[in-house]
Amino acid sequence: MTTGVVGLVALALVALAAAAEPEWEDSPSLTTIWQASSADDTDKLMDVFVQGGHEVALSRSSDGRGPLFWAYEFKLVRRGAHGYPN
Repeated sequence: MTTGVVGLVALALVALAAAAEPEWEDSPSLTTIWQASSADDTDKLMDVFVQGGHEVALSRSSDGRGPLFWAYEFKLVRRGAHGYPN
């Protein structure tokens, strides 16, 4: 009987984890973030992050890439860390 209860609890936890996992999909805000990152438009990036909040910063496009990847790809990380262009 105890094994059955443990199994049900484990199954419930797996179902909750699967439901909580965000889906990767393209969105207008992610498109704007990519465009602003590629154009080095930090004012536009800040506008999107302020308006979109936590969810936008952690979201991913359909290919799995997101704001942190694009910051690295376009060398925005180094500039932000040191305060000067590359």
